[in-house]
Amino acid sequence: MARLPRYRPLGAQIPSLPQVDYAGTARAQARVTQTISQQLDRMASVAFREAELQAKIEGAEYGATNAPSAQELLTAQSDEQREALTPGGTGTVYDRAAREAALRVIGTNLETAARNEIAAVRANAKVDFMPLDQVQNEIDAIINGYSGALYDISPAAAPNLRGTLSSVGNSAAMAHANIMADKAVKDAEFSAVAGMQSIVDGIDSRVIVAAGVSKEALADTIIVERNNILKLADTVDDATALVSMTNNYNKNVDAALVGAVSDWVLKDPIVHSKQLREGKIENTAINNIVSLMDDDQRRSAFKASNDAVIGFYSMEASEDAAASRQRSARVRELSDGLFDMIRTGNINGAQGLIDELSDLDPGKAESYYNALIVDGGVDVAEEITRLNRNALNGTLTEDEIVSAINRRVITRTTAGTFFDRIDSMRNDDHSQAMKLVRNAFGIPEMGLVEINPTGKRADAMRLVGEAESELIIASRADPKMDKIAWANDFIKRGNVTKRIEQENNAAQSTINRIATDILGMSPGSSKDDIVLRSTQMLTEEKTGIFSSGLAFPDHQDTHEKLMDAYIVLERNEQ
Repeated sequence: MARLPRYRPLGAQIPSLPQVDYAGTARAQARVTQTISQQLDRMASVAFREAELQAKIEGAEYGATNAPSAQELLTAQSDEQREALTPGGTGTVYDRAAREAALRVIGTNLETAARNEIAAVRANAKVDFMPLDQVQNEIDAIINGYSGALYDISPAAAPNLRGTLSSVGNSAAMAHANIMADKAVKDAEFSAVAGMQSIVDGIDSRVIVAAGVSKEALADTIIVERNNILKLADTVDDATALVSMTNNYNKNVDAALVGAVSDWVLKDPIVHSKQLREGKIENTAINNIVSLMDDDQRRSAFKASNDAVIGFYSMEASEDAAASRQRSARVRELSDGLFDMIRTGNINGAQGLIDELSDLDPGKAESYYNALIVDGGVDVAEEITRLNRNALNGTLTEDEIVSAINRRVITRTTAGTFFDRIDSMRNDDHSQAMKLVRNAFGIPEMGLVEINPTGKRADAMRLVGEAESELIIASRADPKMDKIAWANDFIKRGNVTKRIEQENNAAQSTINRIATDILGMSPGSSKDDIVLRSTQMLTEEKTGIFSSGLAFPDHQDTHEKLMDAYIVLERNEQ
C-alpha cells in the first residue's frame, strides 16, 4: 500500500482555542433574572401598599361615619346585637380599618354620654342633697353600663373607657362629698344658733319653775343652761355669736330674777315690800331667788320693787285715776266683745254693748257701731301696705282695722285676715315663731317702716307676710302644732327659694358665656342648637376629625359646665 506523505514540522505552533465559562454565564443570567424579579416585586409591593392605604382610608371613613350611637348600643339586648351594629371586622384591611375607626368613635360616644349622665347625677345630687352612697351607686351603675356595652364589642378597649370614667366618677363623688360636708356644717350651725336662742328666750320661765323647787335647783338651772350655750357655741365656732348669746342670756336671767321679785311685791305692796326690806320673805320661790342674787341683782330688785310700789300708790291716791282704770278696763271688755262680733259677723246682742260703750267712750261706740252695719268697701293698696307693716311690727290694733272698714278702704274679707293676725299676735308661741322668721330674713323688731332702696327689705317683708298667713292657716288646721318647728321649716324653705334663684342666674350666665364666647352663637339660641354645637365640637376633639376645619382643644370641661347649667335650670323648674 502506498504510504501517504508525512508533513514535517516547520517549527510553527497552532494557537489553542479560547475556553468558554459556562458557569459564569449562568450566574450572570441568574443575577439579571433576580434583578428583574426584585424590580417586579417592588412594583407589586408599591401597588399593594397603595391599595392597602386606600382600603384603610376608606374603611376608616366608613367605620367612623357608620359607628352606632351610645343609645343604640345601650338599647341592644345582647352582645351579638351590639356586634352586629359595629361596622367592619377582622378579615380584610378595609374591614379592620373600619372596625378600628368605629371603635374609636364608639368609645368617644360612650364616654361623652357617660360623662353627661355623671354630670346629671352630680347636679341632681347637689339640688336634692342626695346621700353620698346613693350618688356613688348611681355613678357605678353608669360606669358599669357603658364600659360593659363596649366590652361586648371590644374587650381590649373597655378597660381604658372604665379607667377614664372611674376618674370622672371619683371626681364627681368627691365634689358631692364636699357639698354634703358643707351642708352638714351649716345645718349644725343653724341648729346650734336656734338652740342657743331658744335657751336665751326661755330661761325666764325655767328660772321661775326652778325657784319653786329649791335654791340649789335654781342655781343648777342657771349654770346648766349657760353651759349648754357654751357647748352649742363650739359647733358654731363664732366668738362673736358666743359673746352676744351669753350677754343676752345674762340679761334675761337678771330680768327674770328681778321681775319675779317685783311682780311678787306688787301683789301685796305693803306686806311684801316689808318682808323684802327685813329679809323675812315667806314665799319659798321668792326667798330662793333673793338669796341667790348677787349685790347688783339685789339692788335692781329693790329698785324695781320700790318703783312698782310708788307707781301703785300714786295711782291709787287719785280716785279719778282709779275710776279711769276701771272705765278703761270696761271699755276694753266692751270693745273686745264688739270686735269679735265684727270679726265673726254675729251681731246678736250688739246693741246692749253699744249702749253701754256710748256712756264710757262715745267716739269708740260710734266707730264700732258703724263697722257693724257698714256695707261694701274695696282693698286700697296703700292701706293694705300700712296695715301689713304694722302687723309685721306687732303694733296693729283693732281700732285701726275698724277705722279702715268704716272708711271703706278694706273689704270685710281682708279685714278678717288682719283680725286673725291680731289674735295670733296675742299668742306667745306665735310671736316667738314670727320673731324667728323676721330675724332670719333680716326684719328685726324695729325699723320695719323703712324699706331700703335696693328692695331687699321689701322682699323680706313679703316673705314674712307670707309666713304669718301660712302660720295662721296651719294653726287653724292644727291648734296644737309646734309653731317654732314650723317657723324653722319655713326659714329653710325661704332659703331654698333664694338659693334656687341664685343658681338659676349663675346657670344662665354660664350658658350665655359659652354660647357667645366659645361656640360663637347668639345667647338667644335654643338649647337644642347650643347643645348640638357643643357636642359636635367635643366629638371632633375626641376623634381628631374636624369637619369644620377647626380644632377645639380642652372642650370637655366646657361641655360639662354647659350641661351642668342646663340640668340646674331644668331641675329648678320642677
